[in-house]
Amino acid sequence: MDKIKIYKTPEDVYERFMQDSKEKFIERIKQLPNEELPHVEAGIRKLYFETYYLCALSFHNATITMCGVLCEALLKDLIYDKEKKEAHEIQEIGEKNATFGNIINFCSKKNYIDSEETGWFKKIKDEIRNLYQHINVKKIVTKTLGGQPFYRAQKIQIPKNASGEELLKILKDAKDNPKFNTLISGEQIRPLYDIEKGRIDEHRSLPLFLEVDNFLRNFAIKHFNQG
Repeated sequence: MDKIKIYKTPEDVYERFMQDSKEKFIERIKQLPNEELPHVEAGIRKLYFETYYLCALSFHNATITMCGVLCEALLKDLIYDKEKKEAHEIQEIGEKNATFGNIINFCSKKNYIDSEETGWFKKIKDEIRNLYQHINVKKIVTKTLGGQPFYRAQKIQIPKNASGEELLKILKDAKDNPKFNTLISGEQIRPLYDIEKGRIDEHRSLPLFLEVDNFLRNFAIKHFNQG
């Protein structure tokens, strides 16, 4: 059996992607910052612009995930700037305990970050970084919506030995004459969580990136030498 290809030729997929994405990309990038970053280390700058262009291209899940990565890297850079050591090399943290949460607590205890910054990093850790890094789809959906989402649905009866032709007719009749007569949730049909998460990500990615961008710029000016 021949394997199904993702694309015919590199040129073909490039043309289709650019054609489909061009107008959306232009509208999206107009909403992104157009000023250079203040001074940050090369690694932070690289992560920032990877996230920036993922956002411009409407890769929503990737944008959100990278926002969490960028925030953790920013705090690790601050530790290196203060301690001249990587976070995992500091005895008080340790290689096995160099989690985002422990790094936040370390910086707060050392007064490297103030209470407002501590609270913001913890919010990013709990609501973005951990959930998306560990792909906790159900928790992302229920935490964002404040509970279990339900969807109106239509039950259809399919005879046990229905032929392909009969099955297509039943589905077409249901589509042409919808009768939403029940409620279903992701607990019953797991892919519904993925569908709902896609909607959440689409609405979340741009505001989140703009929030992270604003925080990063202010944080860099406050904490890193701009000379």
